[in-house]
Amino acid sequence: MTTQLDVLRMLIRDARDVQQHYETTSDPAQLHAEFVFRCDSALRLHFGPAYATRVDERLSEDWIQPAGLDSDERIFASFDTERRIAALQELMAQTTDDLASINPR
Repeated sequence: MTTQLDVLRMLIRDARDVQQHYETTSDPAQLHAEFVFRCDSALRLHFGPAYATRVDERLSEDWIQPAGLDSDERIFASFDTERRIAALQELMAQTTDDLASINPR
């Protein structure tokens, strides 16, 4: 059985894997779009539309341009993926807290 935390871990792992390919792919925008679709679909399925919207709309305050990215497409893809990872991590922490409050030990 896949738990909500498993889904979030999988999405974060997927995001990190995608980020590693931005430097070498000829089409970072497509790679990024495919990740965003997978992320949005999984969040809608396992959490509901409101959570997908929260991840999509999260603002990033601090961001440093990664070395080795030489095009606007690669830079945007990396920035947006990092923003989504931070939102997924926040959602994971909230889910963990919610589960702990339901199942106190």
